[in-house]
Amino acid sequence: VMYWNKSILLAYTLIVFFNLSLLLAQQPGDLDISFGTNGKVVANFSNASFNVKSQAVQTDGKLILVGEINSGLSTKGFVFRLNTDGSLDTSFNTTGRVVHTFVEKFEVIKLQSDGKIVVGGTFNNDVAIVRYNSNGTLDTGFALSGNFYNSDINNPPTSQKTINDLEIQTDGKILGLTTLDIVAGERDDIGFRLLANGIEDTSFL
Repeated sequence: VMYWNKSILLAYTLIVFFNLSLLLAQQPGDLDISFGTNGKVVANFSNASFNVKSQAVQTDGKLILVGEINSGLSTKGFVFRLNTDGSLDTSFNTTGRVVHTFVEKFEVIKLQSDGKIVVGGTFNNDVAIVRYNSNGTLDTGFALSGNFYNSDINNPPTSQKTINDLEIQTDGKILGLTTLDIVAGERDDIGFRLLANGIEDTSFL
């Protein structure tokens, strides 16, 4: 017959419950309560509604999100960056966020190996690609003052187009995927490529 000392039994019980609580706290899919407030981040831009369309994680763990913000009068593309704890990164454009003056929405984001941020969306029924420096300012050495627009890609221009996807090659060139209306009611995919400086690569057929 085995007799248990009450203090030993109590210590053993506490150890079991402690280990069980650690196991339960580390279940995949649980909210990370160290992020934001109890695992969630709620943000607003001047009482406007906004939708997040794409996101990317930097090598330092910071999170960048892009999408569209609707003030009720107009729709603009936005970018904002969070620290690893979910707080706004105020080193990014001094406020943690950027609202583009012209682009109606951003659909996709890609990060370059040098930390620059490439986002694609729509401007005036045309594809738009914008590149930001890692601090949130426009990269004025890219295309036209940081912005690429080209209606030649999207003929006819009467129906709205947007960037469906972007990829950055190892040589810095940017591949884009959009759509083209060839006949009424039929939409086809079309690819294009930009040089690393944001100028359309005419060698890409």
